[in-house]
Amino acid sequence: SELRSNIARSLSELEMFTEDGDNMDTPKRKIAINERMEDLVSASLAVEDALVGLFDHSDHTLQRRVVETYIRRLYQPYIVKESVRMQWHRSGLFASWEFLEDHTERKNFGSDDQETSEKVFVEKRRKKKRGAMVIIKSLQLLPSIISTALTEIEHNDYEPAGDPISGNIMHIAILGINNQMSLLQDCENEDQAQARVNKL
Repeated sequence: SELRSNIARSLSELEMFTEDGDNMDTPKRKIAINERMEDLVSASLAVEDALVGLFDHSDHTLQRRVVETYIRRLYQPYIVKESVRMQWHRSGLFASWEFLEDHTERKNFGSDDQETSEKVFVEKRRKKKRGAMVIIKSLQLLPSIISTALTEIEHNDYEPAGDPISGNIMHIAILGINNQMSLLQDCENEDQAQARVNKL
């Protein structure tokens, strides 16, 4: 509970991200917001759970920035700078980004009559991959928003890869007051918690 309190205190600074504050949009303010987000991205505390807890915040500006901070934290240092894009869909929030993945290729060059003289070269490269996250309140909305996400990703100018599916990632977050998983953290009885997990 002490760790949770520390995370909550740290995240309370996100109050500056609210819609009211956005009316005072100045370069200094944008720099301050980016610095706060960067502090959370590189924080030594495990802030991921606290960030996820704010995914369903009623303030859409705060929600957007929390999701971006979460993505940047999860994918650092591989995320391509300023590649995170977000849009609202009638089914929920959709985010997309690019990240780099190390790719190793082995190449064999030449051999004479003896197999031992074969030379092996290892080439390391970084390939751009795509990431997407959908945040919805019901599984019924999943087909609709996944279709939108795939269409959106196809229209963006991403670097073509040999295998367009390999290595790309999609995260799905299901939120809402009817989401039984949100009750698990407050459940004192482990058997009840396990029963709920089994039911889900």
